[in-house]
Amino acid sequence: MSRSLNRKVGDATIVSTQNPVRINDFSEPHPDVALLRPHADFYRTAHPTPADVLLIIEVSDTTVEYDRQVKVPLYAGAGIEEVWIVNLPEEKIEVYAGLVGGVYQSISCVGRDAEVRAQTVAGLVVSVAEVLG
Repeated sequence: MSRSLNRKVGDATIVSTQNPVRINDFSEPHPDVALLRPHADFYRTAHPTPADVLLIIEVSDTTVEYDRQVKVPLYAGAGIEEVWIVNLPEEKIEVYAGLVGGVYQSISCVGRDAEVRAQTVAGLVVSVAEVLG
C-alpha cells in the first residue's frame, strides 16, 4: 500500500510506514501508515507530531475493535484530522473525518467496489479493492 500511496502523492507528502507519531510525552503510537507534511530532514531528528499528520491509516485484521475504540479516539483527541481503518474482515475502509472538538463528526464506510477520497490530502483517491488486494 505504501508504494501505491507514494506514487499517488509524489513529493507533496511523506508516506511513513510503521513509524511513531508523538502524541504527547506518554504516547507514541505506531500507525501502519501516516501521510505527513513535508519536512526538510524527513523526520530524521524528531518524530512527527499531530500537527505534521495529514492522514493516518490503520490496517486491521484482528485489531479492528481496538483501533476503533482506542486508537481513533486517541488520534481525534490529538487533533489528527483524518483516520482510515482498513477493515480486512469486512472488506471496507472506515473513514473518520470532520474533526470538531476532539470528535470525528463524519464516519463513513466504503466498500470494495468504491473509492475513498482523502479530505486532508489534495487529490488523493484510493480504490478500496486495490487496498484490500
